[in-house]
Amino acid sequence: MAALDRQRILKGHTMHQLAEVLDVSYGYLQQLRTGSKPIPKISDKLTHRCARYLETARIQVLLIEISGGYPNLAARLRSKLSA
Repeated sequence: MAALDRQRILKGHTMHQLAEVLDVSYGYLQQLRTGSKPIPKISDKLTHRCARYLETARIQVLLIEISGGYPNLAARLRSKLSA
């Protein structure tokens, strides 16, 4: 969520506008932000929309998603891939 928030601010969008772009409700987006909805449970469609919004590859979104549910996992995966 932090990456989406940074991009949202850079683009000058409100949370309501971000929800509209991602085709989710504002309430759902708030649940993701507060942690009451686990990020690893988001749909494939939403990961594609997030990637488009972040102007990055979907794999980056998946790594962000995984690391949100499993602290330090993305760093461990990167270190194993670079070894």
